Amino acid sequence: MGRLLHFPPHPPLGLRRVTIYIVLVLTTRLCLGLALLILTADTAAVRAFDYSRLGLNLYGLSYHLDRRDQDGGRFNEFNPGGGATFTFHERGKSHYSVEGGIFVDSYRKRATYLVLGYEYDLFKPVGIGMVLGVYDSRAVSPDGPVVAAAPFAAIHYRRFCLRVVHLPEFPGINPYPSFASYLIIALGSRPPAK
Repeated sequence: MGRLLHFPPHPPLGLRRVTIYIVLVLTTRLCLGLALLILTADTAAVRAFDYSRLGLNLYGLSYHLDRRDQDGGRFNEFNPGGGATFTFHERGKSHYSVEGGIFVDSYRKRATYLVLGYEYDLFKPVGIGMVLGVYDSRAVSPDGPVVAAAPFAAIHYRRFCLRVVHLPEFPGINPYPSFASYLIIALGSRPPAK
C-alpha cells in the first residue's frame, strides 16, 4: 500500500515484545485500511455505517520542554503522519474510543501507537481525557514497544477536534516531557468524541 505503511524488519526481540509489536502493527494497518475503505467504498453496508464515530487523525506538531536531548541535538517538532479514531461508546459527557496511527517522531524515526481513550466534556467545546496504550518508536525504546498513559485536552468545532497530549517524563523510557498536537476530522456529520 505504498511507502507510508511499509514496516522494515527489526532486530530479534522476546516473544512478548514480538506479540505486542505484531498486534500494534496489524491494528494500525487495520485502522488505516478501514479509513481508506470507507473513503472509497460505495456499498450499502458502508453507507449505513455511523461515520460520526470514525475520525481521521492528522498528526503534526510537538513542543519539547527541554529544547535539546542529552547529546545536544534539537528535537524534531514537525511530526507528520496519519491514523484513525473510533468512538465506540458515549454516555452523557463521557466518550470512549480506540485510536492508532503512524507518524514521524521527535528523533525523525517512524513511530506507531495504539491506545484506548476516555474523554469527559468539561463544557462546550472543551474536553479533557486520558489515553493508555502501546507506543513503538525504536528511537525512544530500542528494546521494543512500551505501555504508556498520557493526559490530553481537546477543543471541538463542528467536525474537527484539536487534541493536545502531554507526554510526561517516564523514567527509563521518556526523559524529555513534551506536548503533541493533532487534528481529528470526523468522517460523518457529528464531531468526533462529542
